[in-house]
Amino acid sequence: LDSHECQQEILAPIRKSFHFPFSTSGHEFTRVQSVYNSELTGKYLEKRKEMKSSGYPDALLADNFAFIAIEHPSTVAKLCKDGIRCGNQQF
Repeated sequence: LDSHECQQEILAPIRKSFHFPFSTSGHEFTRVQSVYNSELTGKYLEKRKEMKSSGYPDALLADNFAFIAIEHPSTVAKLCKDGIRCGNQQF
């Protein structure tokens, strides 16, 4: 958590993403884990390519990042394997 990369590239955007700035004082970050799955990344890039060829504007194709507070390590393993689900969509 003390590395420059963690402070600048991960924790700073997380803190800026709070809807209410004072909310940051109510959270303590004890661990950060970056997730990468080559299979899901390939599917993502293919879908993005399809959307671009279908005429979707660049604004909708821009990369966005999600920060998820997770309490149990088993949840991280599941996210790495299966991706994130929201309703009937898989991300």
